[in-house]
Amino acid sequence: MKEVFSKGELYVQKLAGEDQVAKTRTPMAMNSQLSNFFASFIENQLLFTITSIDENANVWVSMISGTPNFIKVIDSSKIRIDKTCIVSPLEDIFYNNIKHKKNVGLLFIDWETSRRYRLNGVIKQEGSDLVINIEETYGICPKYIQKRSFEYTNISTIPILVTKGNTLKENHKLLIENTNTFFLGTQGINNTVDASHKGGKLGFLKFINNDTIRIPDYPGNSMFNSLGNLYENPNSGLLFIDYKTNTMLQLSGKGEIQFNQTNEHDLTQSGNTGRFWLFKPELWILTENFNQINWSFINYSPFNP
Repeated sequence: MKEVFSKGELYVQKLAGEDQVAKTRTPMAMNSQLSNFFASFIENQLLFTITSIDENANVWVSMISGTPNFIKVIDSSKIRIDKTCIVSPLEDIFYNNIKHKKNVGLLFIDWETSRRYRLNGVIKQEGSDLVINIEETYGICPKYIQKRSFEYTNISTIPILVTKGNTLKENHKLLIENTNTFFLGTQGINNTVDASHKGGKLGFLKFINNDTIRIPDYPGNSMFNSLGNLYENPNSGLLFIDYKTNTMLQLSGKGEIQFNQTNEHDLTQSGNTGRFWLFKPELWILTENFNQINWSFINYSPFNP
């Protein structure tokens, strides 16, 4: 059981004026082992997002998908992923990253029910499997998840195209500005790695200074795991998906907290919190046709400001 917040989490909780609320939620939220309920939940998932760190300390978020039962819960503190059943590209940067840095953060979402679950741990390769020893787990609220459904297309003839760079292109910016969902990866100074989900109405992300993304921080669980990490370590990563074309855009860069934005426009944009954070990309990877999935949008989260 996690009994004490990190210095970064405590700082951001106090900055937001929610430190007392966070104290009441910690015992209920965090564990070092999986419950039977969430073990079953994880085994039923066909995809997940995962945060990893490259050899230069850059943070990356990836989406991994596989055939049914490619994830197995070995016991309450360990899960196994069968690499032979993975259908997303094995060329993803994640696989090289874990050769150098073993700490990872995983996020599982049931897109039709908006249920989600996070865990952090240490990963290792065992034959054709990836084994994750769990250090921390917690279920989190379904806020800001846009409901979707998906099915595999069984089309394997479309070539995967990967391009890389360090300056965003206009098509990247259009993808970002027209998204309603993205994924965030962060790392604290104690090496704990997190993967989380962020959502809002179409266009909730804005560019400033042409190269920096301004992101609103809506009312949440008051624990500020991700922003606490950003306070300790600005290295972070974002993942965007174009669900119509199955294009994946991975960004690695620096994050910066921007609170107390109290003009009328900022309060409206942030769900009345006055909280934002900035992300400046330094590296990007664009993978076209990274998945063989047909996505269908169901509806927006009723919690979106």
